[in-house]
Order: sequence, then structure tokens, then C-alpha cells
Amino acid sequence: QLTRQGHHITLFERDKIQHRGNNGHAAAYTAAGMLTPFSEADGADELIVSLGQHALNLWPSIVASLKTDVDFQRNGSLILAHKNDHADLLNFRQHVARLPITREKVQHLNKSELIAMHNELGNCFNGASYIADEAWISPPLVMAALADQLEKHGAELIEQVPIKTVEAGIVASETKQWAFEQ
Repeated sequence: QLTRQGHHITLFERDKIQHRGNNGHAAAYTAAGMLTPFSEADGADELIVSLGQHALNLWPSIVASLKTDVDFQRNGSLILAHKNDHADLLNFRQHVARLPITREKVQHLNKSELIAMHNELGNCFNGASYIADEAWISPPLVMAALADQLEKHGAELIEQVPIKTVEAGIVASETKQWAFEQ
């Protein structure tokens, strides 16, 4: 959006972004592509969860603007625990129950409710927590689409350059400095 508003954008990436037929090694490829602000709320305060929810709600319009398949799925998250890890599931439930924003989003399932939702999981698990309003996306597909969009709109993509320092108007690697207007 910033490039469409006339701003000059330079994106630095330490590794290679997978696009234009290149194999990518950027940090985003190690991510699972989970867009799960409520599932991840057990260690966060309400502001962080709220910002995550806002970001999650932006994804449908971002995906639509990319005009390519990035395997965006908003089918919810199912939090499972094997019998030996049941205490972890109870701990998760306690943590998400402490915040009003997560308390209203998480549905706790007993074994019969889990079987009704996913019959094949009923033999392995005694219960679960389900969060309907979460999503996931394919990191390689979305990174390639975003990189293509950046270049299409005139942004400069500088890959395989580890940045060492960022100061007011200056970005520096081991071998080069870039100066930017503030």
C-alpha cells in the first residue's frame, strides 16, 4: 500500500526470497504460516492478542489483492493433547481463560464433541480446544506473491544482505551503507 501511495520502499532480506524461480531461504519459510492470535495468547497480554486479531482480519483483503493462490485457509485451530500431555492442555485453557478476548473465542471440546467434529481423532484424544476464528497460509506462496507485488509496484528488494546496523536514515551491512530520507 505504501508504494501505491508514492513512497519508495526498500526491503532488505538476509537470505533469498523464493520467487521468480529462485529457491528461498528467508526466515519466513521456517514458520508454519499459522495466523493464530488466540491459540498463542497463553503468554501474551490482551493488547498483543487484540493486535494479532486485527492483523488476522486484514489477511482476506491482502490475499485478494495478491490475485494468486497463497493457500489461505480460515478453518480454525484445534488444540490437541495426548493423554500424557493433558496437563498442558489444561494449562493452555487456564491461560486463555484469563483474557476476555480469548475466553469468548475458545470452545473446549470433550471426547464426544471432538468425535462429532473429527471422528478420526476420537480414538487418540480425550478432548481438545477449538478456535473457529483462526487461519493459516503457505509461507512460500505468500512470500513469493508479496515479493512479486513489491517489485511490480516499484519497491526495491535487496536479498542476501545481512544488516548489521540501522540508525536514523542509514542501513548498513558489513560491506555497504544505504542512506534514506527521513
